[in-house]
Amino acid sequence: MTLDIILTAAQRINVEAAGREAVSKTTDELVRLNQAQLYQGNNSEGGKLGRYVNPSYARMKNGMNGLPGYGNKDLYLTGAYSRGIYAKVSGTSITMGSTDPKAEYLETGKNYGLFGESKRMYVDGALRTAFVDAIRLQMRP
Repeated sequence: MTLDIILTAAQRINVEAAGREAVSKTTDELVRLNQAQLYQGNNSEGGKLGRYVNPSYARMKNGMNGLPGYGNKDLYLTGAYSRGIYAKVSGTSITMGSTDPKAEYLETGKNYGLFGESKRMYVDGALRTAFVDAIRLQMRP
């Protein structure tokens, strides 16, 4: 490729379109990472989801899933809430939620920052790769 060909191809780049394409192709990965984050007891801010008040419930939950650490919430009992997590792209934003009937209850009060991915694995991994691929496709002669 000569420099002229590269410059001509670069003029065709539509960053917004590449971004939208990358996001739409990677929402499943965002959901998977969010599910894993909640299962570990972490919120989207990088902190813990909170602590259980009832010691016997905390023991039971720790026996089911020790990843969050004893007494820390994971919002996982039957898995319905986690399985219902979705990411929907609308314009330039991503809306996340859960289709589970108890979602409204779980998403209010002290349970903040449930959606989003705190470790930037999505942005620095799947999203970046998909974005670069979309740009490369646009630059093909």
